[in-house]
Amino acid sequence: MGELGEYWRDVKPHLKELSQEKREQQFDKRIDYAILQFENEKIPYKLCNKSNGHFNLYKDNKVVMSFWSYTGRIYSTLIDIDEDFQRGIKQCLKIYNKNFKL
Repeated sequence: MGELGEYWRDVKPHLKELSQEKREQQFDKRIDYAILQFENEKIPYKLCNKSNGHFNLYKDNKVVMSFWSYTGRIYSTLIDIDEDFQRGIKQCLKIYNKNFKL
């Protein structure tokens, strides 16, 4: 194996660990940011599970979408969400406003 390959073999686990630590440090900020966005857009929501950042979004007192702030995952059984647009708070807001806002 070349020098570069050996370098990456040694460095990659350390970089993954640093990346994981950074994500965990930002976890509460991600939840707070999602809450702020939902409130700014006047979207009814409930933080269902703080340990994984799971939110339910409501329309007429029914759950219409779910969002996970830790991963940015968006899910809904009521609408088909294109795979390319299943991540991120901004996409979540766009999808909700397009499909469920009056």
